[in-house]
Amino acid sequence: MTEDPNHYLSDLYTTDQRKHNTRRMEKCPTCNGSGKVLADQGELVALIPYTDSRLKPRRTKLIIGITVVICLGIAILLTFFLFPRNISITTVNAQSQNVYIKNISDPYITVLVTLKVKNENYLSSTIDQINMKASYADYIVGYASPKRVFVPSMSTVTFNSTITTQYTKRVATKLRYSCSVGNWPHFVLELFETTAQCSTIFQSFTTSSSLATFIDCHDSNKEAPVHIK
Repeated sequence: MTEDPNHYLSDLYTTDQRKHNTRRMEKCPTCNGSGKVLADQGELVALIPYTDSRLKPRRTKLIIGITVVICLGIAILLTFFLFPRNISITTVNAQSQNVYIKNISDPYITVLVTLKVKNENYLSSTIDQINMKASYADYIVGYASPKRVFVPSMSTVTFNSTITTQYTKRVATKLRYSCSVGNWPHFVLELFETTAQCSTIFQSFTTSSSLATFIDCHDSNKEAPVHIK
């Protein structure tokens, strides 16, 4: 007796269909077949199709580009405002205040020196360790150390300092001769040199200035103070 091949195919189809139906009848592990998820369940896993639009990044390149531009802009601005710039000191003027030459063994002249400090930085700066030196006929005749000066950002500060130039021996003889011949106004050429230590948050350096000018040496016709020889 021969087997019917159609019967065999029918049994196979019925078995596959039962298996397929069995797979479709399996309960969901999350909702347990009820189709509802309880709100008090702690850890839930959501299954999203791969083609779901929520999985595709939106405007990622635009966001990255804007972030890069903003960071570059901030870096450029910080570099522009914090970049170290020049701080200069200039000796503007020097004029005599008191002149004591006659009737004194060591003549001297008190000179008022005007200094100007220019700060080109966007940060404030401090000018300290200011040293002034006065020279006459290649001889150093006076020193002075003005106080510390605070200079705000992008500003110029002008201040005065007094230096006493004292002349001894040959220099005193030469000064008396230069300032006593004739009845016209007398002037002597002196050199004023200034060095200062400039400092900001990001830099510290030394700057200098010099000025050669004529100083009025007309005697004040006053009695010299006792503490000055």
